[in-house]
Amino acid sequence: MLYGEGEWIRDYQNQQIFLNRTLIEDADLNLADVQKKVADFILSYDGVAAVLTADDLVSTDYTSGIFKNMQNSFHQKRSGDVLIALKPGWIRDVYYTADHNSCYTYDTHVPLMFYGWKVRKTRVSRPVNITDVVPSICDMMNIPPPGSVSGIPIEEISR
Repeated sequence: MLYGEGEWIRDYQNQQIFLNRTLIEDADLNLADVQKKVADFILSYDGVAAVLTADDLVSTDYTSGIFKNMQNSFHQKRSGDVLIALKPGWIRDVYYTADHNSCYTYDTHVPLMFYGWKVRKTRVSRPVNITDVVPSICDMMNIPPPGSVSGIPIEEISR
């Protein structure tokens, strides 16, 4: 036991470890150091491809690969302290039927279909982002997108 007895892990969900920050603070430990120790330990398991800490995700700008995908799903207030990416093809044992929570393209590429009287009949073969859906619908309805929207309309299907 590195830090002594205690419930150091508060929760584990969606391949994220949530540490007991109150216990870490009460023990006068550095949160980033504890996150790093946990990440190093988890990385030693066979099915684990990569592990990032919340500190890594806040302090580093990843530009490609699985680290970028993990960073895209990270939310500073809601995500865990340690995020885990399993190796391609590995899944965690879950009690429900399906789980889509990896950072690989085989798990993130999904078909997207629009149907309706304002939708042009066409096929878009290029990659589009999920963030492009709302601006596309707004463009079809000829209304401005909400201010928080970051995507762009899918030109091939609108107007």
